[in-house]
Amino acid sequence: SDVCSSDLEKWKLVIQDIEEVHASGRPILVGTRTIKESEELTELLEKKGVECILLNALHHQEEADIIAIAGERGRITVATNMAGRGTDILLDKEVIESGGLHVISTQRHESLRVDLQLFGRAARQGQPGTVREILSIDDIVMENLCPSYLRDFLTKILKSKLGRILVSAVYNHYQRYADKQSSNIRAKILEKDFSLNEMLSFSK
Repeated sequence: SDVCSSDLEKWKLVIQDIEEVHASGRPILVGTRTIKESEELTELLEKKGVECILLNALHHQEEADIIAIAGERGRITVATNMAGRGTDILLDKEVIESGGLHVISTQRHESLRVDLQLFGRAARQGQPGTVREILSIDDIVMENLCPSYLRDFLTKILKSKLGRILVSAVYNHYQRYADKQSSNIRAKILEKDFSLNEMLSFSK
């Protein structure tokens, strides 16, 4: 993972990576956490003259159609990480020979499962492909859980190789913590659902 010191640095690196990979003709899928981020990234790319398709808040069938063609040569698709799930991205022979689909993840979720679904878009069924994570100390997981004094310290040590390793480890730690919390919340909701169903069945 590449962890940047700020959102500004993160988006600069994301655009740089898109331009470099796009030059090879490989298709690119960029996953964002929110609709707002996907729209802002699309605007930044358009200002640089880079054409892309924005995928968010559409009807399910439209999402599926757009995701299905996200593997076409030279295509850049920017999508919220939840969009178009369950639809295969089709790659032709030329794309496979050039290295397959390149997936860029721009922020982690509280649920690791959501991130893994995005990573799994690349290199499916033995096909080639690559995944790159470009993150920021300002990301929501870090902002919500990592104390500000620790984020300030991490920003200072990012310039060294050892510092970058430590920052990635801290980010991973807080995401695992967030994932555990969200799993506990889901379990409690299910528990309440079962209890409510039991009470309703007794009251009939």
